[in-house]
Amino acid sequence: MDYLYYLLYKFFKFIILAMPKKFAKKLLDMLVPVVYTIDKEHRKIAKANLDFIFGDTLSEQKKDIVVKQSY
Repeated sequence: MDYLYYLLYKFFKFIILAMPKKFAKKLLDMLVPVVYTIDKEHRKIAKANLDFIFGDTLSEQKKDIVVKQSY
């Protein structure tokens, strides 16, 4: 399964690098909500790290914003 992810990564990397930068940025910005929704495992890890660093000082909404921006 990891090899499939690697091939998908290489394919999308090639496509993105072949596009004009403005178009690639807009496309990637549109994909962020999709990846954020699908990638639950890494979202949990990111939130756990934010909890470890900031404790209860960040609200869940702020944590979501930070995690989305990291994508």
